[in-house]
Amino acid sequence: MGARVFDGGAVAQEWDDDTRTYRRWDDGVLVEEREYDEDEAAPLAEAEACEAREEARESLLDKVDAAIEADLAYLDLNPPTTAQAVAQVARLTRQTVALLRLVGARLDDTTGT
Repeated sequence: MGARVFDGGAVAQEWDDDTRTYRRWDDGVLVEEREYDEDEAAPLAEAEACEAREEARESLLDKVDAAIEADLAYLDLNPPTTAQAVAQVARLTRQTVALLRLVGARLDDTTGT
């Protein structure tokens, strides 16, 4: 993707987002080719970060049904063993971390969920 500016039917400027390269032509001759500068690269970096946060959010939400089932199964234990209680505390801690990441929009990482 990116953008192109035409002059008289020929490409005069091109921003190539795939390679993050800017090119400029004069009368059909390439006169400039360089990597994106900070201002040109910033929107792409933000879009990539946004996409990564959305993937993390979806990953956390994908775990909801399994977490509910596991918690309900624990509640059916009468009484739970010590090992089951210890496992439940670990499970609840992971669930709490996931919820805090979702609620606090801390989606840059899903470690501990």
